[in-house]
Amino acid sequence: MLHIVLTILKILGIILLALLSLVLVLLLCVLFVPIRYSARIDYHGKLTADARVSFLFRMLSFRFQKNIRMTMTFRIFGINTHWLDDESDERSLKGRKKRMKQMEKETEMFERLSEEIHQKQQSEPSSESEETFEELQKLEKQRDAFVKREQDQKTEHMQQTIQESKISGNETEHSERISVFDRIKNFFSSIQLKIKYIFRRFCDTIRNIYEKSKRLKEVLQDETIWQAFRDVKTEAIRLLKHIRPRRIKGYLHFGFDSPCNTGKLYGFICMFYTVLPKNFLLQADFDQKVLEGDLLIKGRIQIYYLLIIALRLYRNDNLRQVMKKRRTYGRE
Repeated sequence: MLHIVLTILKILGIILLALLSLVLVLLLCVLFVPIRYSARIDYHGKLTADARVSFLFRMLSFRFQKNIRMTMTFRIFGINTHWLDDESDERSLKGRKKRMKQMEKETEMFERLSEEIHQKQQSEPSSESEETFEELQKLEKQRDAFVKREQDQKTEHMQQTIQESKISGNETEHSERISVFDRIKNFFSSIQLKIKYIFRRFCDTIRNIYEKSKRLKEVLQDETIWQAFRDVKTEAIRLLKHIRPRRIKGYLHFGFDSPCNTGKLYGFICMFYTVLPKNFLLQADFDQKVLEGDLLIKGRIQIYYLLIIALRLYRNDNLRQVMKKRRTYGRE
């Protein structure tokens, strides 16, 4: 019995150790296997681009292509997931084609019906058209009588309102004379209140500006803030150095109609020639107008290095003090 229990525990231990080793291998792969990226841009009359990001020896890969149209693909173990494909665009094109066909059918049906109606109208006798004309004349006479009746009612109503307004106007003249002084008084009092409100707002803004300037002066005089800024700057420079492209290769062939403009641009680029990579060729053409070029970029990013930078910033005492001060200022 004890032997069976020990064998079961041994099997469970082996399985657990295998799972832990698998998790450890995956964690090490995620930390130390770099994320590789590459991009190729080509311009010879039209722009073409091809960018790719891969991880774990292209087990996970993303690709962006721009040639005649833009396409994006995301692959897992080399299998296209179709998450970013343009299948929706294809479906929309199919739907548009179906709609166009339906519209063409509807237009054909409409044209047929219109031709049939026109033929029936031509084949109908003239007696029916005369009867319809007489009926239309009767309806027009009834409409004119109804409009005259409404106009008479409107004129009577207008005369009554004018008489009533004359009677009420005599009564309100006296009250208007009395209320003019009240209106003038209210007008000047409202202006006085507006001036007081504007003056108070102006004083509040000056007070806020003075308080903010005092806080800004304290911030500029605080050495911990400057030291935290230097630390963040150094870490940002390290990050940019790490993620920068390891390989840059290409050339640029350009020229304008006037050699003067070509020379100016060539001189401006030569000012930054030390920054340009060695494998990047620059060719200026003073005889013709031309623009063509090719650019290849390759680089890598390692996740463990990003975690080290984040850990350094998290454990930085100066940055912690700055965050605490910011929280206290926010509470105030």
